Amino acid sequence: MMSRLREKESPVLAMVEEMQKQGHYHKCFLTSKNFIRKVAISTAPLYWQALFYTSYLFGFRNYARRIAFSRVMTLLEQKRHLGLYKDFLQISGSSIVKALRAISNPANFPIAFFCMQGKDRTGLLSMLIMHITGASEEQIISEYSKSEKLLGSEFLIEYKPKNMPDWIWYDTPAEAMKKTLEWLRESYGSVDGYLNSYGFCAEDREKLRAALKSSQKANL
Repeated sequence: MMSRLREKESPVLAMVEEMQKQGHYHKCFLTSKNFIRKVAISTAPLYWQALFYTSYLFGFRNYARRIAFSRVMTLLEQKRHLGLYKDFLQISGSSIVKALRAISNPANFPIAFFCMQGKDRTGLLSMLIMHITGASEEQIISEYSKSEKLLGSEFLIEYKPKNMPDWIWYDTPAEAMKKTLEWLRESYGSVDGYLNSYGFCAEDREKLRAALKSSQKANL
């Protein structure tokens, strides 16, 4: 993504590079090689895995990447938002906690967090922060669904990957976040239960609340 952004002036890239210069840029990968391996490659039929690894090891890496991308797209169509969000939350729990700890540190303020489109990974992190700070589920769902109206910008249209389904690039249906919250309750007892399971306990959540309140007062 960054290489594509460098082809023309980008406010996102400018912001990232400025934060990197100041030493305030924290990378928290909710999708990484490990994520792709667990979600797409390790669940594929053995013949597909053999083709992928053989192609990669013998130098046909572009081909390996193409078939991996094709498989990811197939899985996305099957999983849709809820399945994708489950994968993010389960596989990338430690990265999510890393991001929450960075946000809990007043030395890192002001905070800006983002992903490629600013709706899925950003939306999940926003959901957790809003929950921790006392927002209702209705408020969380409402804020998440607003993103859809703002994602038709020229910037996102221009950088949309070829063959990427429109729904994954633009859509933030309220039902997706509603079902995600329901799944967290069913699987972990509550959102707090999910956070506890990855080591972000009540004391950590209080620290995050205090940091955000302190920042809010400083900006009044």
